[in-house]
Amino acid sequence: MLVLALSVLGSTPAQATDNESAMRTFMTQNSVPRPQQDAIIAKLKAGILPDSEAGTAVPVREIRSVKDGYDVTKAVYADGSITVTKVERPGRTAKSGDVATLGTSVSGCQLVKTSNYSYQNQGCKADGQSVTLHISFYFTYDMISGRAPTFTPGWWHLDDATGVGSWSAEGFTQPGGASHLRYGGWQDAAGIFHTYRYLQVDLSGSSTATAIMR
Repeated sequence: MLVLALSVLGSTPAQATDNESAMRTFMTQNSVPRPQQDAIIAKLKAGILPDSEAGTAVPVREIRSVKDGYDVTKAVYADGSITVTKVERPGRTAKSGDVATLGTSVSGCQLVKTSNYSYQNQGCKADGQSVTLHISFYFTYDMISGRAPTFTPGWWHLDDATGVGSWSAEGFTQPGGASHLRYGGWQDAAGIFHTYRYLQVDLSGSSTATAIMR
């Protein structure tokens, strides 16, 4: 079990204040109005998951943008709660042999030609954050002419998993096949909630990587 950086909401007054401050900072940075913040915090303190944390609600809208080299999607739910997912774009074309290590790259996501018919996007980062949880990891994927893109086996690496409560990691899985990569586990907040959470990256036929967080 990996113990997350933030303590259980309300376990002590000081910890509750720290948790609430972190959650409000995230929501403020992403333009969630104060009255909706108050309602979301109140739901958590009452043991009710916001829509963004429950895993069953569908966003009422999604806002897509490109920022700082990432494709960014903000999913907004009916109660005002949000998730923000980011997938790094290849920043430059590296020469053959300029290879990242274990799915991480000091110079960011790179497009590498591996043969006359194949390329890799190496050391790319996915990042997902909701009101109570943050997950990020690095990955590499192969693009071969005439085939669907697939993640390179073993070239993925956890960067961060922090949030409210404790985390029992399932680890990396590939539900649905080699074009999908998920890091998931069970988030538990001592009677407030116990729920399965994950960040997943999906590759499309156009070699585009997109992320979802539940």
